Amino acid sequence: MIFEHTSYRSYLKTTLVEKLKTNPQYSLRAFSKFLNISHGQLSMVLQGKKHISEDSALNIASRLHLDEKEADYFCHLVRLESAKTVQSKEFIQKRLETLHPKQTFHTLTLDAFKIVSDWHHYAILEMTELDTFKSDPAWIAKRLKISKAEVDLAIERLERLELIKNKKGTWVKTNEFFSVKSDLRNDALKKFHRQVLEKTLASLGTQDVQERKFGNITMSIDPSKLKEAEKRMEVFRLELAKFLSRGRKTQTYQLSTYLFKLTEGGK
Repeated sequence: MIFEHTSYRSYLKTTLVEKLKTNPQYSLRAFSKFLNISHGQLSMVLQGKKHISEDSALNIASRLHLDEKEADYFCHLVRLESAKTVQSKEFIQKRLETLHPKQTFHTLTLDAFKIVSDWHHYAILEMTELDTFKSDPAWIAKRLKISKAEVDLAIERLERLELIKNKKGTWVKTNEFFSVKSDLRNDALKKFHRQVLEKTLASLGTQDVQERKFGNITMSIDPSKLKEAEKRMEVFRLELAKFLSRGRKTQTYQLSTYLFKLTEGGK
């Protein structure tokens, strides 16, 4: 939904990514044709090297079948990026907040949500540690089997959140390990865990048993010990991560630990 975005470029990139997910054969050229703007212009717009005019914004809003309120929001996002003075920016921001009162114009809100909810952000972070890592979106996309557009968008988010930085032309992590914990029923975390489980299922059919290690144990427990179990699981994950990250790094792996009820009811 467009109201989640505080940048029209972010919205266009996300729209492109969604189309690519639906149809892997879709392309930037097809998207530019759909929006009725040149391929070169769209490429430069998405890279932040060029703005779109208000007329183009209206045309794009129409092509994307935005309703009146959504189109107004999109066009104001375009105006915000081209505003020259602080006063004009503040005026436009107030209009945007009127159109969507729940939105606060701080891009890290959506960025943080996306990073937590989409698995490939973590994967890209860790790939920077590979001995053979290349700061090339096309190379990353090929290794992760996702689209280049998804990589471009993820890199932008990671940079905005200062989780990676460009050091002499190479992306590097700003922290050794990155993890997210929450005791809440967080929608972003739920989406992330679903994606990881999907990747886990896929690996059963695509990876040799020598490349993956699965293990399970079923037990009857004292639920009052779950808090302590959570702490021990975190220590285990960090210790194993440190052990496995020593030596020559040629692949990026996912370690997941899940502990959940099989029985319902009772005390």
